Parts: sequence; structure tokens; C-alpha cells
Amino acid sequence: MRRYRKFKGLAQRVSAWTVVATVLLTMAMIGANNGTQETREALASGGTDQPTGLFAALGATEISDDMESDNWTFSHTNPNTDCTWSGGYSTTDYTSPVRSIRLYVADGGMVGRDADRSQAYRDFPFAGTSLGLKINYKVAQQTDGPDAWGGACSYTDVIVYAYNGEGIALGSYIYRLSCVRSNRHNHNYDTGNITYILPEGISRDSDGDIHLARDTWYMLDVSPSEDLNIDWASVKTVRVLLRAGGSFMHLDAIEVYFDDLKLITSPLLPLHLSLNIEDALEGITVNKVVGDLDGPTKYTRVEIVTKLISYSASAKDDIPVVLTIPDDLFGPPIGTWVRNTSGGARTSVSYESLGGGQYRGTTDLSPVTLMGMTLFYRKQIVWRFLIPNDTLPQNVTVSAVVQMPCVDPSGTGTIRILAPGSVHSLIIANRKLLYDKFAPGEVTSLLQRLFTEAQGPPASHSPRGVIYYVERYH
Repeated sequence: MRRYRKFKGLAQRVSAWTVVATVLLTMAMIGANNGTQETREALASGGTDQPTGLFAALGATEISDDMESDNWTFSHTNPNTDCTWSGGYSTTDYTSPVRSIRLYVADGGMVGRDADRSQAYRDFPFAGTSLGLKINYKVAQQTDGPDAWGGACSYTDVIVYAYNGEGIALGSYIYRLSCVRSNRHNHNYDTGNITYILPEGISRDSDGDIHLARDTWYMLDVSPSEDLNIDWASVKTVRVLLRAGGSFMHLDAIEVYFDDLKLITSPLLPLHLSLNIEDALEGITVNKVVGDLDGPTKYTRVEIVTKLISYSASAKDDIPVVLTIPDDLFGPPIGTWVRNTSGGARTSVSYESLGGGQYRGTTDLSPVTLMGMTLFYRKQIVWRFLIPNDTLPQNVTVSAVVQMPCVDPSGTGTIRILAPGSVHSLIIANRKLLYDKFAPGEVTSLLQRLFTEAQGPPASHSPRGVIYYVERYH
């Protein structure tokens, strides 16, 4: 693009009014064109009905299910069983009127089919960073022989499953509330994503069994988000499964009641990220042409701006943002800065290269106040790259993500690399002088409009154009 060389030194010679004239002339032209973790034993403790501790600090919300509505699905796991099983709602025993969930498995013959588990599950929508779970339970019956098998191998579980937005399971965790072993089988010391719950006053016997008082309701009070090591910000559905049963149930039985489930969730941090190419609005494709072999436009610069806004003081410090350039097409940034607004003063900052075209910047957000009150917090990270001259025409989609759970953690933008000679308009402006001389809000709006129009057909009715900021070339 040698024909663009003539604006060498233009940054030194162009006044703000000349820039305005150039911009207005361009606008007129545009208008003319219609422009897992290890097994452990934990104490089960009681708790209040309100979120406490971390959950309360984050403004937690609570979902309650008193088992009075028909929201649960009941089933059993062995279609070939000769056990007696049942699962459903019961008014026989409960902690809140008038019913609870009852799971029951009993008996069976001696031909290898005396195994089954009765279960109930319910799915809950999830949007948060942490999950607490409380549920009342009572093991009314859990016999253990004697019989030919040395008793039953039965157990009571509460299992939490986590799924993403596509319904893919991200993980699960088991809370084992009771267990007994037989001479043939033993689930008293399973390992993996499991915790054996020992309420106060309860301990394992010599076989490792956990026997609970049959006339006592207990409360399970756990934090699945601490026990299950997954990205909880990706979780969209939580399934709670209640299970009772086992194997070698000949002459034995297990009967369990559940009532008053509570899920305590902390919301996602009210932090939002948007990604802008240059001064274009989010989602606008920005045109670029590779530079000359020599001359003032030897290299074409492009700036990618990641804008952060937070509505909570809990999400304003040390905010990590990772920018991804596919195939590391541009190489490392030649400069990174932070600023509060598009026309605000810039401060040079460092970044960390993660490899593979990923770069991380970390920043604190600045408060925006009105009459002594903080309305929100904000900051922009500006990443400047050189586009190599041998870059072929293509669309380059860059992306950024906040490395912490939040409401709006990611953004994308597209840079369209054009072939030399395919550009139909050239827009030259001195961005710095515009912001120095005119109202920042008006300048921002003007530049946004220019980038919108410069996209060309079919996005706009204006000729396809590129925008140069002359102060980058002196």
C-alpha cells in the first residue's frame, strides 16, 4: 500500500481542526453513499434457615423444597430384582407437615437377584459460584441379618450431580448417611468423590457400619461446591438424588425418609466484560490492511480493548483477563495500558504470556462516584499489536475472558484483514487531539459511528474503509 506513504509526519502537522475537517469530509462521503477428593468422615451439624458465613456475605439465595409438591421423580435401579421396593411421598413421618419422601427396599430371594436401590431425584436450575445443601433425613429401618449372606450390604446416599448448559455431566459427589456390610460385599469404605457423614454421637462399629438412631431425624449440612472440584460458574443444572438400598437384601430391609431440602447458592459476581476492536462498538467488525514494505505505514497497528464494569466492591481488585489471539497471529503485544474511559489518561502496565496466543493482564477497577456514593467500578485494558505484513486476507476472531466466576465473563471481536487494493475509503484522524479538544462523549460517539460505517456492505451502505490514527505513526 505504497500510495499511503505520503502522510509521513502527518501527526506533527495536523491540527485538531484539520482532523475534524477530515472526519467531517469522510462523513459527508459516507452519507453520499448511504452510509475429586479423597474419602473423609465429616460431622453433620445443624444450621439456621438463613444463609450464613460466606453465603450471606455474597448475598446468597435459598431454594426450599418441603416435599409438598410433586417435583420428584421416583424409580429403582434393578429391573430384574426380586426385592420389594417402593418410592414416593409419605404422610407417615415428616419434619414439616404433611409429607416427606420415603424410600424402601426389602427381602428378595436367594438366587442372586436380592439387590435394588430405590431413589428419587429432582433437577434445579443453577447460576452461581457456590452451593450449600441441607436436608433432613431419618433411617427408620436398616436391618443386617443374620442370614446366609452375613447380613445385608445396604446404604443411604444423597448425591449431587452438576451439569453444564449442554446437559453434559461435569461431576458428582456422594454423601453417605448410613451403611452396613455383608460377608459378601462391603460399601463401608468406598473412595473417590464421597464423604461418610457421622452425626454428633454417632461412630462406626467394628465392621465400619454406620448405624443411626431409628427414631431420630438428622440434618445433612454440606457444601458441594467445596467438595466437588469443578468450575461451578459453568454449572447450569444441579440434580439432587436421594438413594436407599443395596445387595444381599434377603430377609433384610432399609427404610429412609427425607424432608425439607434447602439449596443455598451464592450469585455470580456482578462483573461484566466487553471486547471492542479499536473504538468500534462491541460486535462491529473492524477492517485493517497490512502495512507497506517501508515508509510510515510499514506496519499496521491494531488495538483490542477489554472493558470491565463491576457493580460490587467484591469484584473490583486484581481482576484477571485473558486475551486470546488465534494461532498467535499477531505475536505478543507491543504495548498494554489501562484507562478508565475511552478518552481517559493511559497508564502502561505489564502482561503475562501464557503461550499459544494467550496473554493475561490483571487490573484493579476504579470507582465511579456521585455525591459521595459509589455507583460502579470500571477499567479498560488496551492491548496493541502489530499485524505482520505477510498476513493473508482473513477474518480474525479474538476473544477475552475474565478468570473468575461472574455474570458476563467473556467477549469476542472480529478483525477483517483486507487485501491491498480492496479498500474503497481511507479515514485519517488524530484521536488524541480529538479527545484533548472536544467533549469525550461526543468524540467516542463519532468514532463509534465511523467504525460502524467503515465496515462497508452489507453491514453498512458506506464504502468499505480503514481508519488510521496518525499519532501512532510518528
